[in-house]
Order: sequence, then structure tokens, then C-alpha cells
Amino acid sequence: MVYGVAIYGGFDGTESTLAERDIAAHLTALSGDLGVSGDSTDNCYHVFYHRLAYLPALDSTAILDGFTIQDGNANAGSQPHNSGGGMYNYSHSPKIANCTFTNNYAYFGGGMRNREGSPIINVCVFSENRADDGGALFNSSNSHAVLTGCTFTSNKGESGGAVQNNLSNPRFLHCDFGMNLASTYGGAVQNQQTGNPEFLN
Repeated sequence: MVYGVAIYGGFDGTESTLAERDIAAHLTALSGDLGVSGDSTDNCYHVFYHRLAYLPALDSTAILDGFTIQDGNANAGSQPHNSGGGMYNYSHSPKIANCTFTNNYAYFGGGMRNREGSPIINVCVFSENRADDGGALFNSSNSHAVLTGCTFTSNKGESGGAVQNNLSNPRFLHCDFGMNLASTYGGAVQNQQTGNPEFLN
């Protein structure tokens, strides 16, 4: 993603305006399954990696809208490639809308990790992602994401089946959580080190 640039999916190629696209009918997938199809051991670490030194920092003018982000495998033993299989935002705050994060893995934040970044996330689905901490989403180090109308379902983690917040205070507005699983703490959400999210229905 690039500062000031919006990227839209959900087209079949015959549209002349953005309003004509149909995201449900025209799946636009961005996949980390780059090697042998169906073999996660050779997948890329992240589908999106917005690193600390990447400038200018992304803000809400950098938009990703209408994509399925899948098959990232952030399984390295150390930072940064153990975080955010679907997307890792390190000091970046893009706007993500109408996207599905599915079948991603990481030690921290299977679907997405935000570190020192506060993205805007609207009407997104996080499903069947896995992580040690934060099966779908891991917010750390003063990451104050704002999520509106999002759904978290069937994600798994050792701690924070869907979400783990560490020193972060994200906002969840009209979001749904269901069928998420943690083997230790927080089937849906775990908060650590003054993590204090806000939930509004």
C-alpha cells in the first residue's frame, strides 16, 4: 500500500464506476500461498508488511477495499516475520474496508498485527485465522485501531482467540464475536499490560 492511494477489488472488468462493483460476486483474493498450492510451509510471511522504515507513513488516505487476504504464514522465530500473517502495520495506520482476512497464521496476530499504528477497519471479516497471541488481531505498543461493523468468527489462539490488546486501547463499534477459541486466556479477547479496549454496540 502507498500513501494517498486507494486500491479497490470486487470487479469483473466491465464496470465503469466504483459503485457498479460487486464484492460478493467477484472475489478478489490476495494470497500468501506463493509456492506449492495448499502447502503452507512455503507461503510468504505476510500478505502485507508495512515496515517501520517505510515512509511516508500510511494514514487513512491509503485505502484497501474489497479484498480477501489469505494464507499468510508469519512463522519465523523472531520479529518482524512472526507477526501479522495477513497484514503487519508497524507505525502505519491505513484504512481497510470490506475485506476478509482468512486462513492466516502468525505467532502474534494471525490476521493482522498493529504495532504503534492505529488503522481504521470498517466492515471487515476475520475468520479462521490462528496465532499464539491474538488469533485474528494483535494490537500492541499504543495501537489504537478503530473497528466498525467487523465480524470475528472461528479464530484460534493460545491467548486471545480473536483479539489480544497489549498496551493498546482500540475501539470496537458494532462488532460481532462468535465461535472463537483460546487454549489459555480470553476466548474472544485478552487484554494485557493496561490494554483497555472500548466496545460499543
